[in-house]
Amino acid sequence: MIINTYVKWRIEDFRQYYLATGGGNALTAEALLERKVTDVLRSEIGSRDIKQVVSGPRDATNVLPSSINSEEVTTEAAKQALEIDGERDQIMTNVLKDTRESAMKDLGVQVVDFRIKKINLPDEISESIYRRMRAERESVLVSSVLKVERKLKLFVHKLNLKSQLCWQRLTKLRV
Repeated sequence: MIINTYVKWRIEDFRQYYLATGGGNALTAEALLERKVTDVLRSEIGSRDIKQVVSGPRDATNVLPSSINSEEVTTEAAKQALEIDGERDQIMTNVLKDTRESAMKDLGVQVVDFRIKKINLPDEISESIYRRMRAERESVLVSSVLKVERKLKLFVHKLNLKSQLCWQRLTKLRV
């Protein structure tokens, strides 16, 4: 996973900051803080499924269909996706809390905010996912076309039966 984040911080204990960064070097502080954030973030992400990491909590009243068995939900993957409640906000909260404590003690800085801006998958994985999505959609399309064909054949068959009955009645009336 490729995760873009940002950290907002400020110096709180200048003495500790000066000692930890080798003379108050901001680049050193950023590198040390980045390492701390990355370690905590990896720990948080490693304990969750990818689906929980990528998605945030959702407002079920506006997004979800009335039920998982609704006509709007067409594939098994879609049903599974609707059952997962994302934990992105919880991850950000945990990283902020853990990093805040560690950064103050070790670096003398207060972490004011932490956000996950963007989560991407590597190109190979994205392509694989898109291929699977296309295959699922094609499967749904084929299934729908087959249903329509069956209904059409049944309709044509019933229509043929009715026309034969009408023809038989007409021929009886002529005789």
